[in-house]
This record gives sequence, C-alpha cells and structure tokens, in this order.
Amino acid sequence: MIMKNLNFLGLAMLFVLLTACDYASLSFKNPQPNDKTSLDKIPLALRGNYIYLGDSSVLAIDKHTIKVIYTEKMKVEEDSNTVASNDTINSDQAEITYSVANVEQYKTSESILFDINNGDVIRHFRGAYFISTSNGSDWDVQRIQKSGRGITIGSCNNKTDLGLLGGITGTEINPNGKTVFDPTKDQLKEFLKQGGFRNISYYAKLKRK
Repeated sequence: MIMKNLNFLGLAMLFVLLTACDYASLSFKNPQPNDKTSLDKIPLALRGNYIYLGDSSVLAIDKHTIKVIYTEKMKVEEDSNTVASNDTINSDQAEITYSVANVEQYKTSESILFDINNGDVIRHFRGAYFISTSNGSDWDVQRIQKSGRGITIGSCNNKTDLGLLGGITGTEINPNGKTVFDPTKDQLKEFLKQGGFRNISYYAKLKRK
C-alpha cells in the first residue's frame, strides 16, 4: 500500500513538473526502433503527393525524400497614378496616367522533411514506418502510416508523450530543455500501445492528372 502511494505521488509530481514547463521537448539517442534494419528507399506504398487540408500544403514523397511544398497566394492591388514624364520629341514635360489591375500571383517554397541521401533513416515496425532525422547528437522521430486513401504522420513532441515515455523507460525528464530517450524495442512497443506519437496530421492523397 505504501509503495502504491509512493508511485502515485511520483507520477503526480512528474505531471506537475511537466505542466509547469513550457520548454520541455524530446528526442532519441538513436534512430527508431532500435535493432531494426534500415530501409534503403521509401516503400512504393508511401510514395506520391498528398495534401494537408489544414493549410493546403503538399507532401511530396519519392523513393529517397519527403518534401513539404507551400504555395502562397499574393495579390497585386489595383492602382492608378499620374507621373511627370519628359517628352523626348518636343522637349516638353507631359503627364502620363498608368493603372495596374488586380493580379493574383503564387509563390511556392519547399522544405525537406526527410532525405535518405543525407543520412536520414526509415524503418518498419508493427505496421508503420518510422522516419528518423539527425540533429547531430540525437534524432527526431516521426511515425508514418497508411490511413484510408491517405497517410498520417504522428509526432511525440508533446507533454503527454514526454511523461509517458519517461515513465516507461525510467528516464529523468529535463523540465527546461530536451530529454533524450533510448528505448528498447519492447519499451517502444509499449509506448505505441499506450498511444505514443499522438500528435497526428492527416494527408489526403492527390490523384494523378
């Protein structure tokens, strides 16, 4: 009974610590899952173009890279003005009135989320794919799964997953910065079983024209 009370008190203290902290984050010591073979290319089943309905960004997946493509609509407002101009024929100054109609322009930019040729790692585990991108000394990990006609991407950089993974692995949480985890395959399995990688974004697959 005393041990149960102590365990409950410890979890309660951990919860208070995490909720009081705005800067805690997590990463992994190694690509995940540990002891699984890395793939040399992104599986064909994941490749294609997907759209995120939240902001209409496009996720482009080929055999080596995952890119996020953003398209921003820019509008040139209608304008008119009168300016002075030198008439080169008559050497007199004339006034010229010009106008610009409303014009819509589009600006496209992209960022690389994942690149095997840059040392990033993709592994398969329990029906999902895990992409690990290096920060130099540690790794960010996200989970990709097929979902209906699209895919979901799940991340675990949130307070709930931070506390859950800390409890499963027995890792002390850094309340003012990053906590680096090194879970075993069984610990990662338990983390997934309890809802880990709970920050989920859905991308619908775009049809080929």
